[in-house]
Amino acid sequence: MRSRRIGLVIFLSTIMPVCVAAEAGRNIPREFHGIWGSTATQCSVKDWRNLDTLHRISSNKVEWWEAACEVTQAVSRKEEKNTVEVQLACSGEGEEWTSGELWKLIEIERSKYLVTAIPGRGRIQIYRLCR
Repeated sequence: MRSRRIGLVIFLSTIMPVCVAAEAGRNIPREFHGIWGSTATQCSVKDWRNLDTLHRISSNKVEWWEAACEVTQAVSRKEEKNTVEVQLACSGEGEEWTSGELWKLIEIERSKYLVTAIPGRGRIQIYRLCR
């Protein structure tokens, strides 16, 4: 009986951290959640479903007007505050693609901005958090 308990404890101690790490690695940190707009003039939460320039970030999904991405991995950079590396599996308008992106939050004059970069492709975009 004692050897069964020890075996179960060893099994659980090896598998539980893996399960927890895998789940935590698929969630975008809460400070990135919200509706983001590409321009300040078109940045209102009430316009979320009416403008294709807006997108919504939740814990495990990024949504645009006609496309959506599931988060396959999200890793916060410990050495850089408010920075996360995100892997996405996307689909929309009959297409499917994957994307690896680096996201960083910055604040300018009490407004929150999201800077996204796709390393190796030279693509950088800036979005403002809508209110």
